[in-house]
Amino acid sequence: MPVSLPDENPKRLLGRKLFDALISEVPIVGGPYAAMLSVTHPGKVEQLQAKWRAEITNAVNGMEKIIDDLVQAIPLSDLAMSIGTWTSKNSKLGRGETVDFSALRSAFPDASKLEIEDALGELDHAGLAKLAGAIGHKIIHYRPAGELYAVFDPIAFDGINPREDAARIARFLLVHDGTVGAETIMTEFGWDVRRYNPAMAIVTTMIGEGRRSGEIHPTISCRYVGPSSTERAELRLFANKILGPA
Repeated sequence: MPVSLPDENPKRLLGRKLFDALISEVPIVGGPYAAMLSVTHPGKVEQLQAKWRAEITNAVNGMEKIIDDLVQAIPLSDLAMSIGTWTSKNSKLGRGETVDFSALRSAFPDASKLEIEDALGELDHAGLAKLAGAIGHKIIHYRPAGELYAVFDPIAFDGINPREDAARIARFLLVHDGTVGAETIMTEFGWDVRRYNPAMAIVTTMIGEGRRSGEIHPTISCRYVGPSSTERAELRLFANKILGPA
């Protein structure tokens, strides 16, 4: 039986955001929406860029055709995309909160147990989730990886993109010498912890142990960071790639 998916097809939502990035001032190869696609299909944006540029003069009239090309380039199934989007929408903290398999059975009643298991397997294979099973149960729960929010938050929430937010944090860190705390960053940008956590998860991949908070906090993924000179160089390159040169 066909699975009924909630709301608009998330692949087309992602395709529209990639198209918007193409015709905006955001650099398409380094831009935040292109970065989402690269998580699940590395190099595809670069492969399609020449075609897009050749067609850009007719881009508005041919928008749906370009979006169709983008949708076909996303290897995750519709159900896997919908589960990823649902996970982002229902996450209170934007970090690796455990999600019970039973919650997905309730959220997607038209999908069989096996279909949901296979869709979660796709997310795991793409590095977007970690699955946990038990005797007699393939999956009892899963934990979203940080990259899941980078891919699905822009689909789940208008105007929010963790990669772009991470680039903004990187720029903010570069004007400070020394340690910068989570509260300072959230106050600077007017963010709550749900928006802060996915962005900082990206930033901390560029900062080594000992220069980022290692404490386990109930809501904040990382309390402070103090990048080295070499890490500051990486943060600068990252920010320039996503946001364009300062």
